[in-house]
This record gives sequence, C-alpha cells and structure tokens, in this order.
Amino acid sequence: MTGGQDPSQAFPHLGWPGDIIDVRIAFADIVSVDWDGAPHNRWIVAGHTPDLSTHLFATAAPDNSTDLGLTGVTQARGDYRFGDYSYYLVGGFEAGANISKLYAMDASDVFTSDLAATVIPNMNLNVTVVTGGTLNWLIGGEGSNFPVKVLYRVSEAGGIFTGTPITTPPELRAITAIGYNNDGNNWLIAGTDNGKAQLYSYDGSTTLLDLTSQMQTETQAAITTINSIVWNGSYWLIGGAGEFNVSPDVGGSVAAPDKEGQPGNDAKVAFTGGTVAHDSLVRVSEASEIASDTSLKSAGTVYDFICQDLVSNNSVIQFNKPATINLSYDSTKLGDTPESSLSLYYYDGATEKWIPVSGSTIDTASKTITAEVNHFTKFGVFAAAELPQTGK
Repeated sequence: MTGGQDPSQAFPHLGWPGDIIDVRIAFADIVSVDWDGAPHNRWIVAGHTPDLSTHLFATAAPDNSTDLGLTGVTQARGDYRFGDYSYYLVGGFEAGANISKLYAMDASDVFTSDLAATVIPNMNLNVTVVTGGTLNWLIGGEGSNFPVKVLYRVSEAGGIFTGTPITTPPELRAITAIGYNNDGNNWLIAGTDNGKAQLYSYDGSTTLLDLTSQMQTETQAAITTINSIVWNGSYWLIGGAGEFNVSPDVGGSVAAPDKEGQPGNDAKVAFTGGTVAHDSLVRVSEASEIASDTSLKSAGTVYDFICQDLVSNNSVIQFNKPATINLSYDSTKLGDTPESSLSLYYYDGATEKWIPVSGSTIDTASKTITAEVNHFTKFGVFAAAELPQTGK
C-alpha cells in the first residue's frame, strides 16, 4: 500500500491485480482494509492523513471510490460482521484527547452516533482491534486500568448494540490481533507482555484459554508481536514480528519496557561481542514474584533477566564474558541509610537468598547502579547494614 503527501497518490486494489484506485487524498497510513462479501462486492478502506484526520472509503471498482467520512477518529480499525454484512463496526480514538470512539455503519453507509460510552465504557482510551464474527464482534483496546487491556464482545439486535466485557489475564498488556474461525464460535486473541507475544483462544464464554506455551515452539520462540490472525478453513495463519537482540559477534543491549511498551530507562543490560555463543533473545521485565529478605532494604524494582539461545532454544545459564546491568533506584526509600551502602543484588534460587554483586558502581547523580554479571536471574538494588559474601 502506498501513501504520501501528493493528493494524486493511490493504492493498489486487491481485487483487480495491477489496477489502481485513486482515493483523491494523501494517505499517510492505511490502517484497515475489509471486504463486505456478496451483498455489495466492495472494499472498505480506512486511513489517515499526515494531520491525523481519518477517512473511510468504499471502493466498488478500480476507478471509483467514495469518501464515506469519519471525522474525529484517529487510527481507525473496522470490520464487518460475517453473518449478514448489515453493519460495519469501526473504532479508534479522538486525536489529542485519547477518548475512544465507536461507530456502526449500515448497508446504506449511514453511521450511528458514537457508541463508545454505552457499548465499551471501560475501553475509554483507544480501540486497537475490531474483528467481526458470525453473530458478534470482538473489540480490543485500552482503558485507564493499565497495564491490563480491555476486551469486549459486541452484539447487535434490531439496530441496538450491546457490549459484554471479557475477563483478560494480567499478562495481557496489549491486544494486537484477533482472528475468527467462521466455522464456529471460536476466536484467537493475540497480545504482548513485556515484549513477548501472548496467544489465547476464546469460545464465547467470559474467559480466555492461554495458548502461549503451545505457540512458543523452537521455531517461534523469538516472536515478540502477532499482528495478523486468519482462519483459512482448515487452520490458522498467524503473522507477526520476531527479533534477536544479542549476537555473538557484536553483542547488543536491551532495556525493560516502559508503561507504553517502549524501551525504558529503569533496567538495562549490555553485551559485548563474544558474550553469547549464538544469536540470542534477551528479555528484561518486572519480576512477578519477589522473594523478600528482612535484612535488606529495597531501593527499587526487582527485574527478571532472561537470555534464550535461538539455536538450541535453551536458556543461557552462563555467559562467555560478563554482561553489564544498569538499574535505577529510588533514594527516598532508603531513609537514613546512605546511598553508598547500595549494591546490585542477584537472587540465588538454590539457597533462596539475595547475594550482592561485587564491583557495583553507584551514580548518585543519575540514581543508577551498574555491575558486571556472568549469568541471569532476578536482580534488584538493596542496601544492608553489613555486607555479606559477594559474587557474580
């Protein structure tokens, strides 16, 4: 798909290979394309311009398109319900306000008023995924209850739309794709958790079944984001993005994601060349279970550091060369304890004790602590009245 500043820009039409549809507008990004099936035999295309104004086009022929209009919505996502194609549900958010928007367009291209407040009330920041099924739509998006994302099942009867919230697990921190099996009431829902792809099935009840462990096979271990799920009549096709972020030649660096899912500044690790034997995937995330030690005073968040060899698919137990960890700390948590007593600690699972890492360097200006380690586990910043045995 193409887009740009020139109003004569167009995009390829998937139904007529080689032909071009002139949409008479400069699309900066095309965010949704859907086919309405037998009733109309046309495509619905959503996109937004560089000023974040969204437009929805209906195209029934290569040389003819109609701007249906969709003002006040940014990054629109839409889909027909498969049952009768009588409604096209489209959602997004209001630019500059981060307020969810949701509209239904009937077969005459007439939009309802904004349904967001009544149909998906807890999805009050953004609609990110809309996928139609035979009788319902599933809608994923963001609410004010970060980090868990919001999921709704939306139904229609007599032109009245209702939404039912679906319980999502705490690991689901973003909803990136939804697929529907039109042979039955069966869905796949994809998301992310601290940079790792998550996959769930849904059968129409109010809970999701976690399929993540089944997905993370040897060939799929490095998947970080699933952005497309399609049922072809026999099996699911799942598309996504993966990565390796540490190589044996040049190393690499990884940071724990911030609340927006982008690399943050609170926990980082850097590798030099020769630290790992093969291309490896490194993840840094907040530890879900923290073992406490009453003899220590915590000065920050505890993080899990994981390194996975993408050739053997095994966890890397020992590095060939040291990796450098950098964690931030909060000096206000120390009370009368001096910052000079801080150290980077690692959790020894065998002894269930926290052990200080030798050679920790404190930067009181940036409120960070740095040390070299030769293996991964949980790491945190602590202070102790007496320094115990040190190690790496």
